[in-house]
Amino acid sequence: KRSFLRATGVVAAITGLSRFLGLIRDSVVGAGLGASRVNDVFQIAFELPNLARRVLGEGALSAFIVPLFGAERREHGEKAGWLYASNALTAVTLLSAILTILGCFFAKPLFLLFGGFGMLARGGQEDAVLLGAALTRIMYPYLMFLAMSALLMGLCHTVKRFAAPAFGSVMINITMIAAIGLYWLFHRDQYAASRADPAAAEAMQIQMAYWLSYAVLAGILARLLLHFPSLWAEGFRYRPHLDLKQKRLRQLFAKMPMALADMAVAQLNISID
Repeated sequence: KRSFLRATGVVAAITGLSRFLGLIRDSVVGAGLGASRVNDVFQIAFELPNLARRVLGEGALSAFIVPLFGAERREHGEKAGWLYASNALTAVTLLSAILTILGCFFAKPLFLLFGGFGMLARGGQEDAVLLGAALTRIMYPYLMFLAMSALLMGLCHTVKRFAAPAFGSVMINITMIAAIGLYWLFHRDQYAASRADPAAAEAMQIQMAYWLSYAVLAGILARLLLHFPSLWAEGFRYRPHLDLKQKRLRQLFAKMPMALADMAVAQLNISID
């Protein structure tokens, strides 16, 4: 009971920190980009990795790996369990890499689907759509890193390591806040002067949007790497291994489609709203 309550307290505290930093992140992004069309473009492009986060990072993949990895360790020992973890990580990485390549290739249609059509309907917004496609293309690899991170999070939960997975949700807030802060630090003189020139102001907002897009990638990469020290301490050593016929890997991929579809329908409704 003490162990459970202690773990719950750690996760709750870090989750609270994440929400607080999320509020600061939104405030900083709003201060930097303002109520501008560049902010609209960035928020639409940012919704795509956010959707992936809600479906994968907080959903089925991390939940399903826990009983399967635990069962493999109990039945066949630590070595077999960690080999299964390497096998699952390799398979998930390859699958998500294919989806990432497709997403980057179809970045413009994806952006249009999530709100870009409204910009075109207003007329004269083709440059905004091109900017949105470029930002989408930059952030879309978030999907691959998040899928890997979600699987590692499940492994951490199985071995009762809760702090690192919980703290991972803080990283993207930190990197985005840092991106706006560093941009302002390096360009504060130009930023002040641009307020009197709408064209110059929009040019700086576009630069900020690019900085923020790369900060999103930096945040998910940091989140991914945070899991490795805890897993390393428990004995995990990644081995390049792929066996698609492995029993529990098939079970993992058999469980995922319906669960992901269920999560995706709910999150798509939120995104459409």
